[in-house]
Amino acid sequence: MTIPDSKKNIMVHTLAVRSDWYEGKTVAQKMKEVKRWHVKERGWRDVAYAKIIDRDGKTAKGRDLDGDGDVWEETGAGATGWNTNTIHIALVGGFGGNADDKFEDHYTAAQDKALRKEIATINREAGRTLHLMGHHEVANKACPCFRVRPWFNSVKQEQTSMFAAIIAAILRLFTKG
Repeated sequence: MTIPDSKKNIMVHTLAVRSDWYEGKTVAQKMKEVKRWHVKERGWRDVAYAKIIDRDGKTAKGRDLDGDGDVWEETGAGATGWNTNTIHIALVGGFGGNADDKFEDHYTAAQDKALRKEIATINREAGRTLHLMGHHEVANKACPCFRVRPWFNSVKQEQTSMFAAIIAAILRLFTKG
């Protein structure tokens, strides 16, 4: 898939549904329902998001107005004033959340892994790092019910801490004696 130069941001959203919403349905069936909300109930041309990520980490492609299968190139409908230059990704879950909640309050480890993978894929395909943000940063909403950049950076901090602990253990081995 192609990431146009006009895309500058990745915006994360929540579907604001309970964790058991559409339980037993596939992520494709869930995307179909979200599309129905946006098209039938809101009168939009298509679903707002490029992809959704289900609780098991599986993803479904969303907005594809030209039908070519490339959802990253599309102008989304996730946030007024932030659609032309933004790729929108939504997570299943987040019902009743607040902007300052923790990722794990509403989402699964599988979603964490899948979202990080989608972000990495987008940035790799773009050949640059797009600005990462939550919907609440541009709208008076709790969406996606966690602070996106601190969440994303937390793994880097954990990896750095783990690396430092490994180095310290190795140094202790060599300094004993």
